[in-house]
Amino acid sequence: MKILIVDDELVSREKLRKIMDSVGQCVVVGNGVDALRVATSQNPPELILLDIIMPGMDGYEVCKRLKANRRTSNIPVIFISAKSREDDEAKGLELGAVDYITKPFSPSIVKARVRTHLELKKYHNHLEDLVKERNSELIIANKRLRKEMLERKEAQTSLMVQAEHLEEVNTALKVLLKQREDDKKALEEAVVLNVKELIYPYIERLKQHRLGKNQKTLLGILEANLNNIVSPFISKISSRILNFTPMEIKVANLVREGKTNKEIADLLFLSINTVLVHRHHIRTKLGIKNKKANLRSHLLSLNS
Repeated sequence: MKILIVDDELVSREKLRKIMDSVGQCVVVGNGVDALRVATSQNPPELILLDIIMPGMDGYEVCKRLKANRRTSNIPVIFISAKSREDDEAKGLELGAVDYITKPFSPSIVKARVRTHLELKKYHNHLEDLVKERNSELIIANKRLRKEMLERKEAQTSLMVQAEHLEEVNTALKVLLKQREDDKKALEEAVVLNVKELIYPYIERLKQHRLGKNQKTLLGILEANLNNIVSPFISKISSRILNFTPMEIKVANLVREGKTNKEIADLLFLSINTVLVHRHHIRTKLGIKNKKANLRSHLLSLNS
């Protein structure tokens, strides 16, 4: 603990040095210039006992310069002077001194006050260290927070870009699906149109000629199969009732067209009993086996 004693009187300096030897290491000077030199050195004092009445630079001026210098402004200064008037003490405290002791002084009072202010200086320094440490933590936390905010902003920007990209892809897919549906519809219409314009006229012309029984049967089968191709009925049945056999689909289509069991048997080269068996299977698969429902009406409802 380094204490600086500043007094131009030798007796007073020695008396203060003896009192302070038990408190800390003492440095003694006799004027204000030397006091400022020691205070601004690489190893400044922890506290300064400063006389006021000195030749050249007085104690008031020394205190004023100490408090104006950032390196020495926090060093506690205690005035020890024979100037005992109230305005002298007030002036010293206004200049930044922490205490004012008048001469003649009591050694125990001086020692007690010095120890008190050294303890206060210790706590003050500790608080300053805590504040600096806290400020450093806050600076680090602030930098980390700014970094996290920047990363979050970049992530949000990236998500927005991805969302815009997904929206564009979704729009493109919708366009493609619509185009596919339009193409499918156009193809179906083209198939129906071609069959009606390129095949049906010739079937009608064949019907006008004299044909044998077998030829009429084959022509009927050809016409029925063409109807199956151009009619959406088959796709409806196939998609809804996936367990229909090909023959059951043919029978169902002829029933829907209003053909009798005998006509169906002739067209498909089956016996009437076989047709009846197929009709029974169709009713079972459609869930109307034990219902009083007309098979042809039910099949027509599937096509509506």
